[in-house]
Amino acid sequence: MIELYYGDGKGKTSAAIGLAVRAAGHHVPVLFVQFLKDGSSGELKILKKIDEVEILTEDGLKGFFPNMDDDEKKKAKDEAEKIFESAKNFAIKEKKSPGTKIFTKPENDAEIKELLVLDEVLHAVHFGLIDEKDLLDFLKNLPKDVEVVLTGRAPSQQIINVSDYATEFRKEKHPFDRGVMARTGVEM
Repeated sequence: MIELYYGDGKGKTSAAIGLAVRAAGHHVPVLFVQFLKDGSSGELKILKKIDEVEILTEDGLKGFFPNMDDDEKKKAKDEAEKIFESAKNFAIKEKKSPGTKIFTKPENDAEIKELLVLDEVLHAVHFGLIDEKDLLDFLKNLPKDVEVVLTGRAPSQQIINVSDYATEFRKEKHPFDRGVMARTGVEM
């Protein structure tokens, strides 16, 4: 199944993390992929301590994408394509490489055998780092025992249509509107 957490409200990544922790608590392997983030947020420090969770982030990403120069944008695109390819390999069993903890399947009765979180993938699509057609093709051909979570803003109607769950997070108020920047432990 495909879960979509989208909108301009706070909490999309937090919801995806909650699901990742729940799955890991049932010994379901989790691949948590973050696009357009530098890997320094607090939640990743905790997720890294959970045996069932593997994390992929874009290597060396610095700054907000629209403010990057052309070389930085090309590097961000290359990194996004690389980690998206790894995410697809995680979900498609035939292409998995043995030897890492994430690929050791537990013996349990869980309906899902793997959870794949694609955090901020909608932004990666919006900025042209990942082709939406490639994402849709991947989602339409998922193995039945893989659950995928997509987060970000402004999904296309095609992405909403292919999703089994679609939850919109809508901002009513946010301290940022008053000039309060992201706070450690709350927004990052």
